[in-house]
Amino acid sequence: MVVELEEGVRVVSNLMDCPLDEVAIGQPVEVYFQPLGDLSLPLFRPVPAVSDQG
Repeated sequence: MVVELEEGVRVVSNLMDCPLDEVAIGQPVEVYFQPLGDLSLPLFRPVPAVSDQG
């Protein structure tokens, strides 16, 4: 998938923790880093929904 960051840069990566039928254009995502040997691989997952309970 291609993620467009707020700064305008586009990054090719994987969307994790999201079933394919729930993926949407413009969906907010957050980055996390998966260790891979001496490197860290940037991956993305959906931003958890914030409830209005209070």
